[in-house]
Amino acid sequence: MKIKRLHQERIGHCVGGKSKAYRTWLNMISRCTNSKVGCYSDYGGRGIKVCDRWLNSFAAFISDMGDPPSPKHQIDRWPNNDGNYEPGNCRWATASENIRNSRSVRLITFNSQTKPLGDWAKEIGLTHCGLIRRLRFWTVEKALTHSKIHAPVITHGAESKTVSEWAKSLGLTMNAIHFRIKNWGIEKALTTSRIEEPERKKRAMEARIKQAFEARQSKPNKPTLKKV
Repeated sequence: MKIKRLHQERIGHCVGGKSKAYRTWLNMISRCTNSKVGCYSDYGGRGIKVCDRWLNSFAAFISDMGDPPSPKHQIDRWPNNDGNYEPGNCRWATASENIRNSRSVRLITFNSQTKPLGDWAKEIGLTHCGLIRRLRFWTVEKALTHSKIHAPVITHGAESKTVSEWAKSLGLTMNAIHFRIKNWGIEKALTTSRIEEPERKKRAMEARIKQAFEARQSKPNKPTLKKV
């Protein structure tokens, strides 16, 4: 059923068809049924549907959902974000509540409680990035139970140091240590000195230049034609 026809048939359910609830209803149907809508792939494209009761009647939708508490509230599929738009799986939510219920949010379960990473960070007094850094090196239990003043400790061989201490001993910044560990692994990240790294890059560059030069020299020279 085309959205335009739906709009014409049910315009009488709200003054001018401009209420927040009515626009929400139209947009909900559009992103689940119209493949030309930009966000279709995140809704109808992955199998999310609008139940027949709501698809065919704005009156039924508003009867089940009621008006949004404020103009800033949005419809949110909850508690099952992968479920359909239907009674029992939808609520009016604030933008922050809606974001926390999205697929992109990282959920962490600890002591039988599942919360978004951002909520855990706020609860233990850390920033979002601070908790992410802890989870790179610590278990979930250790990351969520240590107080704010405890910095992550990395053990390599017989030495245990914080990221800051490792950075200082290697003559690197903390960001450089984080980058190394993420891309190289702890062993290589903590055993490669600041001096070795550019030297290795320099040697690799010289080897590539030499290889290119030898390849060029091995090609037979093309005969040149003399003008008569």
